[in-house]
Amino acid sequence: MPTSQPLLTALLFILGLTPLWTQVRAAEQMPRQVRLLLERRCVTCHNEQESQGKLSLSQFAAAQRGGESGPAIVAGKPGESLLLAYVSGADPEMPKE
Repeated sequence: MPTSQPLLTALLFILGLTPLWTQVRAAEQMPRQVRLLLERRCVTCHNEQESQGKLSLSQFAAAQRGGESGPAIVAGKPGESLLLAYVSGADPEMPKE
């Protein structure tokens, strides 16, 4: 039985960190509705291959890094997110059609 102790300890450690790891992974991903909207309206011009303004919106991490104007998305701070400023208001700057 002594050899099962390290295995049990490792299993409990992994299970204990699973909720934390799940939260971290969820924070690194865009909600499905946002991702679909960006794919439909933005990713044509702002992707890894053709990144106008040096901005890719194809992945959450890339949107957080941003482009020439700075981070497009600031997690938890919509007022600081340039993406929201560009696509909202009476005369949005993006998308350009």
